[in-house]
Amino acid sequence: MLDLLSVDKDGRLAVIELKADEDLHLALQGLDYWVRVRWHQRQNPDPNSGLGEFQRHGYFGGVRLAESDPRLYLVATGAAGAPGNRRGAALSFAEGGLGAGGAG
Repeated sequence: MLDLLSVDKDGRLAVIELKADEDLHLALQGLDYWVRVRWHQRQNPDPNSGLGEFQRHGYFGGVRLAESDPRLYLVATGAAGAPGNRRGAALSFAEGGLGAGGAG
């Protein structure tokens, strides 16, 4: 599935790792993408405008990105029970906390 990079209402980047089925590598792939996004976020900030690499390349125009580390959301549709369960589940990681949620 497609992975997403977004920004929340506070200007904080959000890495969203999506899987159509259960996958043991979900967390590791999400963390890998998060590390890459964080690296790019911190590269070459413009001393005059404060814009980082993402915005200088045209991403998230008109939004002031926060300097906070990105959020990481892990989403898998089959992760909430038996195989074939389409209910969906999400885990989110931000600043040392881990939360879980489901959509029914």
